[in-house]
This record gives sequence, structure tokens and C-alpha cells, in this order.
Amino acid sequence: MLTDREIIKLANDAYAEFLTNFLIECDFELLSLNKFVSFLEKTVPQDPMKDKSLKTIKDIHIPVLVVYGEVNKVYFCKNILLKMIKRLSKEKQRLFIMALTLHELYHILNNSQNRDLNLYSFVRSEKRANTEFREDYPDLAKVLDEVKKRTKLK
Repeated sequence: MLTDREIIKLANDAYAEFLTNFLIECDFELLSLNKFVSFLEKTVPQDPMKDKSLKTIKDIHIPVLVVYGEVNKVYFCKNILLKMIKRLSKEKQRLFIMALTLHELYHILNNSQNRDLNLYSFVRSEKRANTEFREDYPDLAKVLDEVKKRTKLK
């Protein structure tokens, strides 16, 4: 299993690769489940616990959250990430962290300061980031899809 230090190093490695083509400022942090959920409740337009399919807070399967600012912050949830990757080989775990990070960096790249915080904007951002990520990193997109399918993420 990847350590906290390895996860952040992989995120920074993906960021360094991304910076060869795009210029954005970003920091990464690994959070506990409780702190991560607190961030989710403050930033996501729809409270995840209002979803009837989520019986407890541990049913949330969102492993990463981006908070936009002068220096963007990418927050990974340690508990959710480890749950998602626990049955993968060490190499697949690394590839998944790289893929997830790059996907989120496309969200940051496409973010406009005037973006509305509503569900439609989030869906549109997801589609655009997904398309660009798949075009630039098709092999990593397959890894991301595989893990999402295993954990039943949309």
C-alpha cells in the first residue's frame, strides 16, 4: 500500500509533468475522512449526504476535491483513496494516483474565475476535463476507468 509521502510525491510528479505544457499553481494535501467531508460540505453545491443511496458518511466515494484560488489546492481523502486502491498492484496504485491527479489538474486548467457554483457547472467541467485528459493520457484514462468501475464511481 502506498504511504502518505508516496501519494503526495506521485501527485507532485504528475503536476511536474503537467507543467511542461500548462502553467497553473497548485498544492496537494492528504486529509482524513472527517476533514475531507467537512471540505466537501462547504464546497460541493449539493450535500453528498442528501443522496438517499448514502447511508453513512463512509459511503462517499469522492477521493479528491479541488479548491480554486490564487494557488489551487487539491485535497485527497486518504481513507477513500486507500479503500479504492487496496486490491491493486503497487504499480497500478501509482498509475491511479497519477491519473487522478492529472484529471483534477485539467479541472483547474479549465476553471474560470466567473464559474457558477451549481450542479450544471460541475457536470460541464467534469465532461471537459474528462475529454482533455483522455486525449492527452489515454493509457492513464484506462486505469482511472478500471478503478472507478471497481468502486462503482460514475
